[in-house]
Amino acid sequence: MLIASTDPMIVYYHDGFLRVSLSKYDKNSKDTSVHFTNTHLSKAIFKKAAEEGGFHGMNETELRDYQMWTMDELAEFLIEQGKVDKDWLEEDLKPKFKRAFIHTARMVKPYVLKSPSVFEMFGLDFLLDERLNLWFIECNASP
Repeated sequence: MLIASTDPMIVYYHDGFLRVSLSKYDKNSKDTSVHFTNTHLSKAIFKKAAEEGGFHGMNETELRDYQMWTMDELAEFLIEQGKVDKDWLEEDLKPKFKRAFIHTARMVKPYVLKSPSVFEMFGLDFLLDERLNLWFIECNASP
């Protein structure tokens, strides 16, 4: 999310990307890579793939491509799985993201200098649960 101005408040939305886990999910697993998809954990897996010639049958480049999805790729996957209809992305998920971005911008507004020349980039992290509920995890300034 880009706050392009704080006086007046101007906020730009961008779809961004999704990061999927490189390990099969198991709610009982003690392996953190099963539960998290952050960059630090991925680097360790990419390094292991480079050193050992692969990870779960994929080389480092294939792993990087596999982990980063567009929203369209997510929607296509969920449509193929029969979990959503073809309009889900535009009519359900993107509006939820946009509402969350607006809410976040309103939350930070009192804490930023009011000036047309002040701007800030934010990285917002979310999670989709098995029922496709959107959960806000965190917001990072200058990601």
